[in-house]
Amino acid sequence: VTVYENRSQTGFAPGALEKTIEDLEGSIRLFGEYFGAYPYPSLLLTETVAHNGQAFPGFVLLSYQAFGQLHTGVSEVFRAHEVAHQWWGALVHWEDYRDQWISEGFSHYSAALYVLKGLQDEDQFEDILDAWRLDVLNEVNVGQGAGILHYGVRPEVIRESEGHESGPLVAGYRLNSTETPVDYQILVYEKGAFILHMLRMMLADIAAGDDTRFREMMRRFVRDHHEAPASTRSFEAAVERAFGAPMDWFFDQWVYGVDVPTYRPDLEVSRVADQQPPWLLYGTVRQEDVPDTFRMPVPVLLRFADRPPQVHRILVDAPSVDVAIPLPAEPTDIEFNYRHAVLAHVR
Repeated sequence: VTVYENRSQTGFAPGALEKTIEDLEGSIRLFGEYFGAYPYPSLLLTETVAHNGQAFPGFVLLSYQAFGQLHTGVSEVFRAHEVAHQWWGALVHWEDYRDQWISEGFSHYSAALYVLKGLQDEDQFEDILDAWRLDVLNEVNVGQGAGILHYGVRPEVIRESEGHESGPLVAGYRLNSTETPVDYQILVYEKGAFILHMLRMMLADIAAGDDTRFREMMRRFVRDHHEAPASTRSFEAAVERAFGAPMDWFFDQWVYGVDVPTYRPDLEVSRVADQQPPWLLYGTVRQEDVPDTFRMPVPVLLRFADRPPQVHRILVDAPSVDVAIPLPAEPTDIEFNYRHAVLAHVR
């Protein structure tokens, strides 16, 4: 890895070069685990006066802004996103504008994975997902406006967006208009990343923290499209191989559709006399704002005082779903839709 920077640039922070190299090398290592070996002999990065980044095979242009404050969070995501383009965009091309989310959405989620797995920062990862969720739902991120958070779209910009209702992400650059100038970014980058997150959470052994099946799916997808165009349809085929089942329902909902569910869980825990296991999680989950046929497995994380946590997936596939899950003990905490596993409102 070679980096060219301008140390005389106003705002250049001491240690920025070292931190940049650390993030570049760290993201290359992590993405190698998830997507296969780094595809080029070297990586050359140079600072640019632009406000964005751009990636080419083995070469990255990175905005001077990424050499400023060291731990804002957004800088690490910015660097890792551009490195991820060495796989998504350089090695694996997208077929046409309808498939560009495979480049930008995948790179965006790769950057978030670097925060989670490379930097070991679960809180920052949650903040990233929540900011993307609010953008797609067209809700103002109050923390962003107060300067607390560093992800997603600023409040004055989100007011010019229609969020997920702007159109399906496969509309590509046509999502942008004079009335919705940021919806391409929100949907292709952020919703595209969230789609990959939902697939990863569906494939993962959440309680064990094991996402091996997701890694295998992504590595195979890269191998099958080595320097060859990838399309949304070819990715759907890769997903179906990984799940061993048809996944057209998922793509119809999230890739070709615009709906986002609202969940209203009403869950309680009660001790059950003369029964093993002796506790029961029960109640209902109501689903709104989507067709009656909309379905997603929603994970519920249960923590206990003296035993490992458990994860149960509730298949929400109707306007109202009954829940009855036997438990070995009374949980100390219940987290519905753990780690934003489904892009949704939870009321």
